[in-house]
Amino acid sequence: ARATMGGGLAFLSKKYFNPANFSNQKKVWEAEQRAEKDAKSAKERAEQLKRERDDEELAKARGGKAGGDRAALSFMYAVPPGMADERKKDDSEDAFGLQGSDDDRKPAAETSAPA
Repeated sequence: ARATMGGGLAFLSKKYFNPANFSNQKKVWEAEQRAEKDAKSAKERAEQLKRERDDEELAKARGGKAGGDRAALSFMYAVPPGMADERKKDDSEDAFGLQGSDDDRKPAAETSAPA
């Protein structure tokens, strides 16, 4: 009688690399679902961009501005008139209301008052 070892290739089903292993099948399924979701979102984004481009072209054809609705709201993001002067004044003073160089710092109130 000849002694045989093990039971053939039955041990392979327990290996981490076996495609018949349930955990491997689960990983493949999850990866496929993720790929489907990514493809769907990319397709939706492309459709949205196409709609936006079509809307802008339609607005141009009607004699509107190139930006469409965005151009109409651009005033909200522009610096208000008179704010540029405020910014220049704010830049000349530091956070503590002091003016001048680092050597001779005096409070802003003292520098503006007559001596």
